[in-house]
Amino acid sequence: MTTQGEGSISTRNAVYMREEAVLTGGSGFNYFCHLFVGPLFSTLSLLALFEGHQGRVWKVDWHGSTLASSSTDSCVRLWQQTGNKTWSCVTELQGPQRGTIRSVRFSASGRQLVTSSFDGTVGVWDRTGDTGADWECSATLEGHENEVKDACFSSSGEYLASCSRDKTVWIWEYLEDSEEYDCCSILNDHTQDVKCLRWHPILDILASGSYDNTICLYKPDPDAADWVRVDQLNGHESTVWCMAFNSDGSLLASGSDDKTIRIWKPTSNTLSSDLATAKWTCIITLSGYHTRSVYSIDWSPLTNLLVSGCGDNHVRVFRQTNNDSDKPDFEQVCTLQAHNQDINSVAWCRSPEYSLLLASASDDETIKLLELSAAVLSI
Repeated sequence: MTTQGEGSISTRNAVYMREEAVLTGGSGFNYFCHLFVGPLFSTLSLLALFEGHQGRVWKVDWHGSTLASSSTDSCVRLWQQTGNKTWSCVTELQGPQRGTIRSVRFSASGRQLVTSSFDGTVGVWDRTGDTGADWECSATLEGHENEVKDACFSSSGEYLASCSRDKTVWIWEYLEDSEEYDCCSILNDHTQDVKCLRWHPILDILASGSYDNTICLYKPDPDAADWVRVDQLNGHESTVWCMAFNSDGSLLASGSDDKTIRIWKPTSNTLSSDLATAKWTCIITLSGYHTRSVYSIDWSPLTNLLVSGCGDNHVRVFRQTNNDSDKPDFEQVCTLQAHNQDINSVAWCRSPEYSLLLASASDDETIKLLELSAAVLSI
């Protein structure tokens, strides 16, 4: 069932307080940015409330204006706008995976979905029609010894990656001759549960975040016919729950159980083969905003806005306020208690028509569509 909400969820008439927050960069320099508490520069409005999942909603992901969601109820739902200001569930996918569906991700083309399950498998779904409502499970990938926490396609579409509680990251390659996925590398660089994965938006570089507080970066090594770790990012003081690259892959954001977001930058300034071997350093830490774990972040390729979903039930939106790539400055432009339980996932819509629309998913079994006021773009 889909219900529609109207009106702005904000306290726009209240007076805001401005505080100074120290942002500490991993390169040895400290500087200040402004932390605003209360109603900020912009507001979030509730456009729609999605109900239907029978359990906590773990993940949401967009392709264009189609939203996919996964849940503990072992199913994936796809949502689309079906009328003027009306959004509906257009299909429910339930395949051979029987455990919690921890994550769901679209391929770059939007013609495939990949799901990770607590039953230890990875599912691949192919779209069979043009409406986005018809899908079939074309492959179930087995091999992980424990729950699979995340899975995603590379931007090139050549690879698929999965990670698990078994402390490993697997790289899968699609073989056209046999029309099957083959595991081409098993990476054992983490010492604890691997929580999240993100592919670079342009290059075949994979980032993984773990319960061991670190981020590992991998690339293919043609000489060894294998994948290798090229860097390990240290700095978070607890579990790395989420990561997101900006649109050109020049910055990586990570969210943690330590209640911070860190922004990382490579030593190479070019998006070329040099970047694949570059070392990354933390150039800014956003602290003092979140009161509990940062479970999800997403960086919009359309507006360059960064959104976070937190264990304190709040959605927060940040924007970069300067063009200095070496010392970027970020400020919070909006915050909202969007749910009454933990927020597990947030994601910006990928359609230019809805560039300020985002989805949030929660332990409260609901998904909310929130729209940021356009004023944020003119600040």
